[in-house]
Amino acid sequence: MVAFSSILLALGSATAALASPLNLILEAQAQEESANLTARATPAGTGMNNGFFYSFWTDGQGQVTYNNGAAGKYDVQWSNVGNFVAGKGW
Repeated sequence: MVAFSSILLALGSATAALASPLNLILEAQAQEESANLTARATPAGTGMNNGFFYSFWTDGQGQVTYNNGAAGKYDVQWSNVGNFVAGKGW
């Protein structure tokens, strides 16, 4: 008869073997999404976008992502930041 501990060991090994490739896939997708978000982000500075003046500045602490949108729209995402100023349309 098979011992209960042997069954648990076999199930644990099977779970680890299946989880490893899944973790690699999920990690790769997260890195790709992060790279895409960075590629779309507007660099710090001032300029014109769709006929609207915009300004974006950050002190470099934490993470701030500023994206110019259509017309006078924009969006900002931030986490663990120090100081930033972002806006469009004035």
